[in-house]
Amino acid sequence: MKILALNSNIGAFMKEVECYPLLSREEEFALAVKHWETGDLDAARVLVNSNLRFVVRIAKNYTSYDVSLMDLIQEGALGLMTAVKKFNPHRGYRLVSYAVWWIRARINEHIMRFWSSVRIGSSRNERKLFQKISAARRALSEEKTTPEKLSEMLGVSAREITEMETRTSARDFSLDSKIGGMSGAGSYLELVADTTPSQETALAKSQNENWRKTALNKALDGLDEREREIITSRFLTETPVKLEDLGKKFRISAERIRQIENKAISKIKRSPSVSMAKMEE
Repeated sequence: MKILALNSNIGAFMKEVECYPLLSREEEFALAVKHWETGDLDAARVLVNSNLRFVVRIAKNYTSYDVSLMDLIQEGALGLMTAVKKFNPHRGYRLVSYAVWWIRARINEHIMRFWSSVRIGSSRNERKLFQKISAARRALSEEKTTPEKLSEMLGVSAREITEMETRTSARDFSLDSKIGGMSGAGSYLELVADTTPSQETALAKSQNENWRKTALNKALDGLDEREREIITSRFLTETPVKLEDLGKKFRISAERIRQIENKAISKIKRSPSVSMAKMEE
């Protein structure tokens, strides 16, 4: 599947991305149906290229891990391509809602591979420390984040912080470097930085919420009438109904209601629709 060329020139790449307008729901559906039913690669290409700006916005959220932004975009684009191949437009939700999980999964996998290659640490504790340091640096972005301050915040020794910082000091691409090396130019990160919610981000949030609601409704359809009423009464109303009150209604004990409730919850968790909706927050 041919998509826009990805190279180290972020400025040129972003200009190309902007040449592809966002698709309306109707346009996206028509292209997705064409690809789903006939395997049309031209339709798939348009779907990918029109959503690459969304990949960029996801990728920039991972820049604190010191991985090349273009590498993150490349991996995210591969995730998007996978999503396009698997996307069934007849399920009623937008492509971006379905694709976000695949995009993030590819980016996360790439980050772990990258840091494994620079010996970030082979143990689970070292990986956790790496993630905590990145999170702490973001939280303390307005302060000088010395090893001592990070040590105090994370509850580990300054020596451990320094050792981990030494491992991660080298980077293959500086997001803060000036475009073209000129002092008056903006940084590469500024090309994609945006403090206001994007149309793609707002759309994804709305579509994800709708998808989860749809998934839950489908899962509830898999319950019998009594299970469905118990789950609805216990979790989907403003004031949850007590086990004892449901027991009186169905003329069984509160303990039996609890058992039915647990069984229904297990069914919901195993539901394919709910499994599909479990995307990374």
